[in-house]
Amino acid sequence: MRTYLLTIWLPAVKATVRQITYATYKTLCTQHIIVELGSMQLQHLTGARINAVYAKLLEKGKVHGEGALSPASVRRVHACLHRALRDAVRWEYLAINPVDAADPPRERSEHRKLPAWNSGQLIAFLTFMKNDRLFALWRLLAMTGCRRGEALGLRWENVDMHAGTITICQALVPVGKQVVISEPKTSRGRRTIALDPVTLEALKAHAARQADEQSEWGEAWTDTGYVFVHEDGQPLHPERTPGRLSGICWRQRPEELR
Repeated sequence: MRTYLLTIWLPAVKATVRQITYATYKTLCTQHIIVELGSMQLQHLTGARINAVYAKLLEKGKVHGEGALSPASVRRVHACLHRALRDAVRWEYLAINPVDAADPPRERSEHRKLPAWNSGQLIAFLTFMKNDRLFALWRLLAMTGCRRGEALGLRWENVDMHAGTITICQALVPVGKQVVISEPKTSRGRRTIALDPVTLEALKAHAARQADEQSEWGEAWTDTGYVFVHEDGQPLHPERTPGRLSGICWRQRPEELR
């Protein structure tokens, strides 16, 4: 199993899937599938044994620290393993796919409702952050509905100051310990967004600030081309950005900010 997954399947599938998909497959294989099934021969895999692995992951499957993997995470393990062994059948390593006989955890019928700010809270936040170095980022998120990865993946070449628009072409997405570039899956994901005047002015001020920072850092500054970066030009990590972008959400853009 170990030899098949690491030396045959992962390299073979790399060119056939999106970068983020491959990174996810690699993480799931190395952190869970290989750990639990790596020493077992392919022919000895059964639905029951795979179900036992799912049960173990649901009980204590976290890689860092103690605790259970969520049902959604275990379903991702299931999907990765199913894809790998489906290819094993196609390549005649196996006669049947044993994952077909396994039972991943069901998806919860109820969805966790995320807390959302009302218009007053959002206005208070943007007012408080008006002089923050990343104010343009907070304003952009509030007024465009961009996802955090889309905002952090925005490049200056995709900002049209004259037209007052930005074009979403990619996102920065954390996968395990890595951050990878993810392109939109559909044409709807690749889109051009018109900016309101205040957000446009915030971006212009941000560009001027970044030019000053580049001058101060000199040769030590890293030109990544991203709009929102650290003072030295290095990209911002989606899960380590000040204020935790994922925690900032709101019900609607208030009229007072338009």
